[in-house]
This record gives sequence, structure tokens and C-alpha cells, in this order.
Amino acid sequence: FKTAGVVISRVYHNGKLLVPGPNTRLHVGDIVRIVGEEKQVEAIIPFFGKESHDRLPEVRNFESRMFILTNRNMVGKTIADLNLRQKHNANITRIRRGGLEFAAEPNLKLQWGDRIRVAGEAEQMEAIHKLFGNEMRLIEYGDVFAITMGILVGIFLGLIPFSIGKVISFKFGLTGGILLAGLILSNRGKLGPVIWQVPMPIITFMRDLGLVFFLAVVGVRAGSQVVQVVQTQGPKLILMGAIITIVPMVTVALLARLKYRMMLLELMGLISGGMTSSPGLAAAASMSYSQRPIVLYATVYPTAMILMIVWAKILALF
Repeated sequence: FKTAGVVISRVYHNGKLLVPGPNTRLHVGDIVRIVGEEKQVEAIIPFFGKESHDRLPEVRNFESRMFILTNRNMVGKTIADLNLRQKHNANITRIRRGGLEFAAEPNLKLQWGDRIRVAGEAEQMEAIHKLFGNEMRLIEYGDVFAITMGILVGIFLGLIPFSIGKVISFKFGLTGGILLAGLILSNRGKLGPVIWQVPMPIITFMRDLGLVFFLAVVGVRAGSQVVQVVQTQGPKLILMGAIITIVPMVTVALLARLKYRMMLLELMGLISGGMTSSPGLAAAASMSYSQRPIVLYATVYPTAMILMIVWAKILALF
């Protein structure tokens, strides 16, 4: 079920509750528990037969627990590498990361701070506890060295010039370089002893502090000329700014909402990233504890920024 995006967490067969493995055979009349997103689960039901509304019986020696990954040695390993089914007769059923929850696919790499749902025999839970670390206090502390190195790498990337043909050249700049470094390093997860994932409280603090400084600088630079510009070209600038801002935003919003059924928080992050708007992201993030707006923002921001730079260079040619 790798391509289906679901996981079979338990099988009830002949009065026994089993933890399924790759070689487990299903029989007519078995009851299986499937974990995954609602649409994916509904799509896979006809493959088994029909949905059962009967609750699986409680078994004394069977438990389902949530663990937090704080063992540095496990960071970067895939779920298949852990081989919990063979070693501890248990299965990872769900992973919660950055406010998102998804099925535990075999090739999924574990990251620092992942919330891991495990189903298996009760007597094996202590060993699994030690395997993942499960030290909540470690999540609250950030690695200053990792944060500093990430910023330095981002500054370096922002200074590197890139060229498209012989006419267009651009740099990511300070903001884009740091964002690009964050995407690359966090995707890698771990480099030697260094963990690149940063705890959410630190991320929130740095994001809000950076936004305050950003808006302050924008206000200071624009404040001395804003009155004169508004008096001379006010109506024209307001009209053009409204058209440039509203038309693409409404078009994307309608397409994403009506065709792709995108959630409102995801849509806000998508639009903020497409407009490279940090204040927009802050407004979206403040509406919920979910990290979906930030994920969508970080996904589209690099592409949007590059296209803006390239398009500005093209316009300058005329």
C-alpha cells in the first residue's frame, strides 16, 4: 500500500489481534484497521470489501502509544530501517510533524521532534520508548550552533550570482538565501552530530522578531517620501497596485479553492508565498496553531521570488 498512502495497523483474525507484517496473509472475514487520510482510506475500502463499524476488541497485551523522537541516532532513518515489526512486533501507524499528520510509509525519513504513533505489544513499549528517546524537555531547547550555521550558509547562498543566458542574472539576496538554506538543511535533517530542525517556540520567536524589524525598516525608508509620492501620483499608484495585487490573488484563490479543494489556511499560505509577503504569512499563522500556512509559504516562496527577479530584469530591457 505504498502508493495508496495508507497503513494497516492491526488485523483481527480468529479472535486474535495481530500486528501485520510484509508476510501477513489476510483471510475472508478478517477485520483490518487502516490508517491514513480520509480520502485515501475511502478509496482503498473497496479493495478489502466493505467498511465495518464494529470496534476491535480490547486486548490486554496490546497498546497504542505516542512517542517523541529525541534520539539523535534515529534522525534521518527511514521507517523501514527501524524494522519494528521484526524486532519488537510493533508497527508505526502515524507520524505528526509540524502540525501535519500522515500515514507512516516505509521510505519516510524521521525528523527530530516527530510525534510517532506506535501500535504493538505492551511489553515492547519500554524498549521502543528508549529507541526514540521520548524526552519532551529536549524539544524545548535549540542548537545555537545549528541556527548560526544555517544563517551563515543562507547569507553565502544569497551572495552567489545566478545567470539565465547572457542577459539575465540575479541573486537570492539575504532573505531568499536564508530561506533556501533552511529548506535544504531542514530537508536533510541531520549532518553528522548537527540536527537542523529547530524547535517551534524558537521558530515562532525568530519569525515574529524578524517581521517586526522588517516592517520597521520598510517604514523608515518609505516614510520620508510617502507623502510626496501620494500627492503627485497617488490615485494612479493605488489603482495599479490594486490591480497587480488583487487580480492574481483572486485568480489563484478561486482556482485553488474550487478545483483543488484547498483548505483556507493552506490557501492563505500559498497566496502569501506567491506574493512573497511576510506580513501575510504572519497574519495566516496567527489564525491557527497549524503549520500548513508556513509549509505552503515556504514551498512557493523561492519560485515566486526567482520569477519576480527574472521578470523585473526582462521589463528593464524594454
